[in-house]
Amino acid sequence: MTGITHLTAEHVRAWARESVGRLKQSRERLDAANVFPVADSDTGTNMWLTLSHGAEAITARQKGDDAVGTLRSFASGASAGARGNSGVILGEFLRGLAIGAAARHPAQVSSSGRAASSELEGRDLVAGLIEGADRARAAVARPVPGTILSAAGEAAAAAAAVLEKDSWRLSTLIDAAVAGARKAVDASPDQLSALRTAHVVDSGAVGLLLVLEGLQSVVNGDTGRDVTQIPLSVSEWSASVIDGDPDQDCQCIRRDAGQHRGPAADHGGILEGPAFEVMYLAERGGCDPHVDEPADAVAASRLQSSLTEIGDSVVVGSPGDREDRSVRVHVHTDDPAAAIAVALGWQLSQVVVHRVSDPVADRPWGVVGITSSPRLLSDIAALGGVALWSQTGAIADAELRRAIVDAHGREVLVISGRIAEDPSLAARAEKIGWHCGVRVHSLRGRNSTDAHLIAALAAVQLASGAGADEAADRAAEAIRHVQVTILETDGSQADLPAALADIHGQLGAATDTVTLICDEHADPSVPETVVQWARAAGLDVVRLPSGVEAASCVVGVE
Repeated sequence: MTGITHLTAEHVRAWARESVGRLKQSRERLDAANVFPVADSDTGTNMWLTLSHGAEAITARQKGDDAVGTLRSFASGASAGARGNSGVILGEFLRGLAIGAAARHPAQVSSSGRAASSELEGRDLVAGLIEGADRARAAVARPVPGTILSAAGEAAAAAAAVLEKDSWRLSTLIDAAVAGARKAVDASPDQLSALRTAHVVDSGAVGLLLVLEGLQSVVNGDTGRDVTQIPLSVSEWSASVIDGDPDQDCQCIRRDAGQHRGPAADHGGILEGPAFEVMYLAERGGCDPHVDEPADAVAASRLQSSLTEIGDSVVVGSPGDREDRSVRVHVHTDDPAAAIAVALGWQLSQVVVHRVSDPVADRPWGVVGITSSPRLLSDIAALGGVALWSQTGAIADAELRRAIVDAHGREVLVISGRIAEDPSLAARAEKIGWHCGVRVHSLRGRNSTDAHLIAALAAVQLASGAGADEAADRAAEAIRHVQVTILETDGSQADLPAALADIHGQLGAATDTVTLICDEHADPSVPETVVQWARAAGLDVVRLPSGVEAASCVVGVE
């Protein structure tokens, strides 16, 4: 492939494979050097997972796709599977790259009815880099220099400058883009005080550099290089760039004893800022082919503005073309329910919440809690789980996979609360886990409620030092022992004293806790009466709001 002049579909596939491989090799070092916007040690992993989804999307498409279609699949898959702040930005960069590169290639249909083949030239690549950098910057509510945005901007500017000199050669243009990104990485500590303090270059910028170098290696026929020792401390980076052979820039010159070692070293495992990361896919207009695309873009901008009022690290993508109108959303906030509420009018999927600082990072197994109650998401995440929220009550395979992977464990407990009854859920979760190399323990009682979910999560928290099997057994036992009564408080529950008498009859000698979860429109006198009754019976009361627009209260005794 040395000296290629056009990018074909196969070149795009090779680029995807090479970029995924480079990020997989270097992700641990990228994670360890991650200090901005928060030192949560996940930039490398997030970028790797993001591109892995893009590569899988290519594989899932038919082999007959041309370069434009393959690049679109790569970008769309990466955006849909984006993880974290850096992943969403990378996904937006790739979507812009695909849109810009395809601008000169409107869909054409051959006499056979298939899309006419189109390859991408150097000027298409430059147009894509410019659009990618613009989209990535627009997605970030508060862009700052010294980050992945700077690397994208410098790469695009450097390639455009070469193109203006009438150099259309593909290898020359990608070389310029890589040099521009490397320049941005080198400057990042001078632009961000957090990087200077930690003595590192920006992890996200280096991640994008690796992706661009992946394309460079495909164009130049030099794939498969080892980047496991990529330099990230300032001294390592400066030595490799200034003193080393330019072809060896990704090789570590020496380790710096003072290099950043991740959040545990600097923060004791506790990070400043909002407690929770919230991510979701949002789409307007359903499948309506006549949807107003400019209106979608305006709505996405308004969503971004609304999110900045309740959190930070806000990244909201722009709608793509008619084939992909979804936007990926990321925010750090103390109020996950509010981050969902501001998306009124959008169809939401893959809504996941977890703690920015993992309270049980050393636990070898993970937990997923599933509910349709938005105000319980923070409680689930606070207990060390990945909270998966369903807007409709149904859970799709893509959502299960997202949550299971995000739980970061070789074994994962999947615990269901208030969702639609689905006899296939356990089998689907276990099958998805098997495909991901994860053993899934699916826990759901008959007619499970959020009271069952909270009881199981509390049992799991107490078992954090045990193995996954023991934790699953404790959670299952907690689910079995919860006695649940649902009180309708919209007037249909006429005899509250009788209902409380029934609950009282369920109390055993070991009963010590009442969990009360009420909907938004529940008659406030009902939970107050239940609380008074429970306290009179000498029971502890855990009172939680569901955030659901309904009028019932769930009472669980255990």
